[in-house]
Parts: sequence; structure tokens; C-alpha cells
Amino acid sequence: MSSMATPSLRPSTSAEAAAPAPARSIAIRLAGPSDYPTLASMLAADADHAGTAPEFFFEPGSDLYCVEDERGPVLYLRLSRALRIDVQFRPGSSAGDRMRTARVLAQGMPWLERQARDAGFKELIFTSLTRRLIRFCEGRLGLRLSPHEYRKAL
Repeated sequence: MSSMATPSLRPSTSAEAAAPAPARSIAIRLAGPSDYPTLASMLAADADHAGTAPEFFFEPGSDLYCVEDERGPVLYLRLSRALRIDVQFRPGSSAGDRMRTARVLAQGMPWLERQARDAGFKELIFTSLTRRLIRFCEGRLGLRLSPHEYRKAL
């Protein structure tokens, strides 16, 4: 990611004071070990993240960016890769069909996890409305509901 130009910090004249403030630019840079103390203090002061260790942001396989304005760091962005999985099952509603699907999912999941991990993914995401499939994925495949996620398609 790149940074934008830094705005002039000269005092404004009285005519400029009445005008809307110009947009301030930000800088986005790759964070490093020198950011650890700032990030740690931000986490400790934030009730919603007080239990989050700074090491989480520096985990291998993720990228950490510091977003700054003219006054210094404003926030940190931890970016990690997630793999969204969409599945189309072979039609069939008999008990035999369901057992066949369950067997293939259970046997195929270790392969999928290995492939994803080897490609640098940190997380698998699977969306379903089918209650029976959801129970199977939670019970046999280790997937967990994550209700606090917000998505934006790119």
C-alpha cells in the first residue's frame, strides 16, 4: 500500500477558517517491531480488545499495516488470507446419499485444510442455511459459527 502526500500544516487565515477543512492525508505503511509498544498500549486501553495479545497482530502468515495521519498512528490493520468455500452437492435426499456426502466431506476436509494452509490461507469460511449440514460441519469438520463478521464483496 502507498501513502498520500502530506498536507501543509501552516496556520490558516481568517478567510480559510470559515471554509471546510481540507481532507487530511494519511500514510499507510508496513508495521514492524518498533510498532509493538504503541499497538500494545492501544490494545490495553481498549475494553473490547484488552484480552488480545499484540503477538496476534504479528502472527506469521499475516501482514500488519500502520495507518497514520500527521499526529501519528491512528489504527493498525492485520490482514490475513481466508478461503471462502462454495459447494454444490449431488442431488439426492436418501439416507444413503447423505451418508455418501458425509463420508466424502469428512475424508476430503484434511486434504482441503492442507492445501489451504500450504497456499498461505489462515481460515476457511463456509456459508450454509441447511441446518443438518451446519450441524455436521460443526460436529465432524470443526467449523464454528462466527456471528461478528461483516463482508464486502470486492
